Amino acid sequence: MMSKINQYRKFLLSLLIVISVFLVSAGELSAITYDISELENVPMPEFSEPKVTKGVLKNGMSYFFLEDHELPIVRVGVITKVGSIYDPDKKIGLASLTGKLIRTGGTKKLRSTEVDLMLDGLAANIASEIGEEMGTATLHILSARFYDTLPVFFEMIFQPRFDETRIALGKLSIIEALKRENDYPSQLANRNFDELLYGKNSPWARIPTKSTLKNITREDIDNFHKQYFHPNNMILIAAGDFDENKLREMAESLTKNYPNEPVIFPEVASVEKSFKPKSLFIKKPLTQSYIGMGHLGIKRHNPDKYAIDVMNMILGGAPFKSRLMADIRTNRGLAYSISSYFSAGTVYGIFKVNVDTMAKNSNKVRELIIQHIKQMVEGKDISEEEVDFSKKTILNQLIFSFDNPYKIVSRAARFHFYGYPEDYLHIYRDNIEKITVEDVKRVSKEYLHPDGLTTVVVGP
Repeated sequence: MMSKINQYRKFLLSLLIVISVFLVSAGELSAITYDISELENVPMPEFSEPKVTKGVLKNGMSYFFLEDHELPIVRVGVITKVGSIYDPDKKIGLASLTGKLIRTGGTKKLRSTEVDLMLDGLAANIASEIGEEMGTATLHILSARFYDTLPVFFEMIFQPRFDETRIALGKLSIIEALKRENDYPSQLANRNFDELLYGKNSPWARIPTKSTLKNITREDIDNFHKQYFHPNNMILIAAGDFDENKLREMAESLTKNYPNEPVIFPEVASVEKSFKPKSLFIKKPLTQSYIGMGHLGIKRHNPDKYAIDVMNMILGGAPFKSRLMADIRTNRGLAYSISSYFSAGTVYGIFKVNVDTMAKNSNKVRELIIQHIKQMVEGKDISEEEVDFSKKTILNQLIFSFDNPYKIVSRAARFHFYGYPEDYLHIYRDNIEKITVEDVKRVSKEYLHPDGLTTVVVGP
């Protein structure tokens, strides 16, 4: 009954809005004289960035804290330098499986089912995963229960049980996730693009198989955990309604038995800088095609990153006003969605255009994408207006870096993890503001390779 009442209220509200629109006369509409340029010229209000407390515990664990008592909630995270790039060749999936089991596999003191029941009773949300080169574990909980839950959180990270039953379930979940990817054309295209670009056996593209997962034993998981999960190889993050001094004391106490030991990282195969065209067509009974086109990007600390970001925003990064969007989707109506990104990585990142389109338009769309990239390389029509708009878009998006305390503190921790200065966000902002048309022309010519594109198409 209540649901129907709510639906009726929504209907009445919608009807009132429509009636209100019709009641506004043409004369009244013409009286509205606001100009968007007037709004753009309004100076931004002064903003004082919250101060993050940082330091290092006695055992070498770095920490970044930000107290915020507006809501009775605490969010804690632990970042570890570990990843799938360190998986042994015959045991691919070891890192991913270990990341899952930190949350699901129990602790030395508690079985996995006991941990689940305890967290349910505390209304605590704990998650963990290991990606290519970073492991994360997070705790999200009401502040009233935070200090009681923190010891369990640390036990899960430092003293995991790795329950055999959960290991088997973890392997099955990875296999099923890979199967599901085959049902989603965009995910299938992305996975195969990485393999084609980096090489199927590259640490930056390889994926687990039934065979490699079968090779992984509980002992392998335990040894992998012992190799990387040292306090001096970790960063503790906390934001919310807590006391910094109390949390620091608890963190010292809960990690004091884990020594500060050097972590030996295996050598990871390098990525050859090459721009040779490659193509892969994956046949699927679909009415539309999912296309990925691109090549290697840049390394993380490349000083041209700022100009490249502006260039990419012009080409396909801006949600509604990029060249690819304006021409291929808006003007020609040849794509449902189209965008580009240019990433920086520990090795070379990725420049890529993603598009989904009607199958019959695939060839035309690919030709147009190449034309736009070539046009950027030529640089003749890159305008001051485009550059200014792209710079404003990038700078305006930075406000979302401050919309919650955990974003602020975790960003500071990630800058530390990747070797950026602590004030990197300000450095980034200042460098974006300095970019000129000539800078964009230069990086377009140097970093875009329209004749060396890797292309993956999933469709009929």
